[in-house]
Amino acid sequence: MSTEQRLLAKIISYEEMLSPYVDTPCWICSLYRGAREAYRIWVGEIPTGLWVLHFCDQPKCINPEHLWLVTYADNVQDRCEKGRSATGTNNGQHTHPKKRARGNRHWTRLYPEKVLRGENHGLVKNPLAAATGDRNGSRLYPERLKRGEEVNTAVLSTAEVLFIRYWCDKGYSQKELAKIFRVNPPAISKIHRRQTWRHV
Repeated sequence: MSTEQRLLAKIISYEEMLSPYVDTPCWICSLYRGAREAYRIWVGEIPTGLWVLHFCDQPKCINPEHLWLVTYADNVQDRCEKGRSATGTNNGQHTHPKKRARGNRHWTRLYPEKVLRGENHGLVKNPLAAATGDRNGSRLYPERLKRGEEVNTAVLSTAEVLFIRYWCDKGYSQKELAKIFRVNPPAISKIHRRQTWRHV
């Protein structure tokens, strides 16, 4: 059985989606990571570092017409725009409060012998073990440290950061800049004060 036949055999249903982005049914597949397999078979290879997203917002759909490639940053932005971020009341501690290991269920209560305290703590026994100051990896190997756009989770580009600083210096509202670049106002403030993106 070919990969394509195996994938088609895993389709469990065809569903019409009420989405403004698609006008064809979703092919619901039970295969794990089926969307990536579908994209490779019917569309083409997936370049390194890119993700397969769904226009239909149905994670189990493998209809090639519903699939598109994005970067990690695009994926995060899409999630935020659609209100799927696990923040506020959507966070796990609110949606599944009983799953939080509190009180006597916390590992420090269940396995107190594993908790390093006082003289047993590693940094007390050997304070030189802490890679601080010039012994830190960021000082020893600065070329290995990812900065700015090289970071996978970066939402802004170097040009956008310079643009933000320019208009902040001109007195433009940081709140308005945050709306333009779809970030929160504190992020704009930190960029302006060079608490972040200090290398630019």
